[in-house]
Amino acid sequence: MRTLAETVITEAAVAAGIPVSAVMDKPDKETVLLPSRRLQLEFLPASLRPASRMVAKFPTASHPETHRTVRRQAYERTFLVRAEIVSDDESWLEDAVLQFLSALPRRVADGSGNLVTVEALKAELGGFGGKLVEVFTRRRTAIHIQFTGMICRDRDVELIREVNLVDNVSAK
Repeated sequence: MRTLAETVITEAAVAAGIPVSAVMDKPDKETVLLPSRRLQLEFLPASLRPASRMVAKFPTASHPETHRTVRRQAYERTFLVRAEIVSDDESWLEDAVLQFLSALPRRVADGSGNLVTVEALKAELGGFGGKLVEVFTRRRTAIHIQFTGMICRDRDVELIREVNLVDNVSAK
């Protein structure tokens, strides 16, 4: 799920005007070598919740005439990412946040073809309105993005090929 989240967020960041090289994991501390306009990612722990529902039925690849594969959801996985957009320019930051949010897709498919829902939950502003004298004006907006997907199990089921009806009611 982390790889999918990184891909979705990077594509939205590029659409918002942030270069791919400026999308990075959150560094341990601020340095001058970091790009002035960047998107920092912080991955929070995922939560799992048991779920049981049938998702799909399709022909088995090895025996399509005699078997079907039944896919059932075993768990619902919720993955939270904190994406922090950092800039020296307040007006650019505001525009970049709006473009980033509009570029986030609502639904994507993971590597197994299962549906993953993408939601931006909240945005926190930082670096605004400090009472201290600021030498470097770094403004930031942290957006909490939730990815909700599923963990599924596949089971092959043999199809019923013949039916023999036995009539026990009629006289012989």
